[in-house]
Amino acid sequence: MASIEGQKVIIENEGGKTEAIIGRGVIEHTVEIASSYTSLVLMVSSRVASLYSSIMPRLETLDKNTVVLNVQDGESLKSIKNYQKIMRVLVEREVDRHSLLIYIGGGTVGDLAGFVAATYKRGIDLLAVPTTLLAQVDSSVGGKNGINFAGVKNVIGTFYQPRVILDEISFLLSAPDEVLRNGLPEVIKYAFIGEQRIGALLSEAGGLSKLRSEQALMDIVSWSVKYKASVTAGDYRDRSGLRAALNFGHTVGHALEAASGNSIGHGEAVALGMLVESFAGQRYGITPRGTHDKIADLISMYGIRLPDLSEYRVDGLVRYMMNDKKTTSGTIRFYVPAQSNTVSEMPLSQDQARRVLREYIQNQGGISH
Repeated sequence: MASIEGQKVIIENEGGKTEAIIGRGVIEHTVEIASSYTSLVLMVSSRVASLYSSIMPRLETLDKNTVVLNVQDGESLKSIKNYQKIMRVLVEREVDRHSLLIYIGGGTVGDLAGFVAATYKRGIDLLAVPTTLLAQVDSSVGGKNGINFAGVKNVIGTFYQPRVILDEISFLLSAPDEVLRNGLPEVIKYAFIGEQRIGALLSEAGGLSKLRSEQALMDIVSWSVKYKASVTAGDYRDRSGLRAALNFGHTVGHALEAASGNSIGHGEAVALGMLVESFAGQRYGITPRGTHDKIADLISMYGIRLPDLSEYRVDGLVRYMMNDKKTTSGTIRFYVPAQSNTVSEMPLSQDQARRVLREYIQNQGGISH
């Protein structure tokens, strides 16, 4: 592969080696990367294809067996039915093992594409072109993919690394504010669980207007990819506990998503989840004082909307937490910031979780610990 301009991050773990390239114009290298394959599969978000037709890769210039799959973003995409439809098309079009699957879209498109690539003929190469901030800083890194089944998110899936990730900054420069805000809570999370430079970058930008520059976005994406890659490298299959640090804000966040029927966006849910869980960490003396307020300040600085926790029944939220993958033997687990920018596991009984939620509801909007 010829040299690609942009910031490069090498991701290495037991799943193999991936090169992530971050910059403006990096999507142009899709054709170059695809040229050495016998067949191509392009899974592309219909919304992205219509909005960014001018920068979509011109795969037709390669004169190869090319299958184009236009899909709709959203959790409903990640179903067995859609997986079967795609597999049938690939078989009928005689896509062989020496083929490349390219996806261009957000996190749900990447989840399904990764699962298809991992399982079609026991694995074909994958090229990821994530188009949202959330997908670039989070879901495209670490090898996780999957589909939903029986109402359970990602209950069917694999770990499978893309060969290359092209983080095209053009998608972010023209993205609506809400698309950036939906990804920023994951970036804020990194700042409080191990990568302080990200917090400094966010504070220096001071809000969306200054963050919406090519260099600022490249820096935010690069540092986020580096940090998540460093965490997942030692716990690729999510077994040893190292990767658990990435769950800060997600125990409460996932419960909120479920309780709202996914009407709350992932970013908003994680943002409130971090506030509740840092409040709990401070209450039990694990999280340093002031952490909650620092997180709240960044959330406010970037105009991230927060759900009203009081609109949801505490017992219902706790029931969803009991179904969380991190819950074992009836013990709910928060992963909260601790001393020296580390993360600690914080086990809670159901009664303790209810108490934390009720106390947060009583105090929200005026917490200082």
